[in-house]
Amino acid sequence: MQATLHDKPVNATHWSTCTLPEHLGVDAITIRGVRQGNGPKPDLSRTFKLSREPRFEHKLLDVVGL
Repeated sequence: MQATLHDKPVNATHWSTCTLPEHLGVDAITIRGVRQGNGPKPDLSRTFKLSREPRFEHKLLDVVGL
């Protein structure tokens, strides 16, 4: 799990179900089971959405200005 979330394979953006077992020296079925059970998605990033409230900018400047 640690390698899936924090390490990056050489010449790739994220671990695949084929490359991670080779790297860790375990069976591919084991990796599939762990991934399905925990649901990590390291290739997806979380986004931040700004509020649509009319006074949001004013409130943001008050907080950031502290």
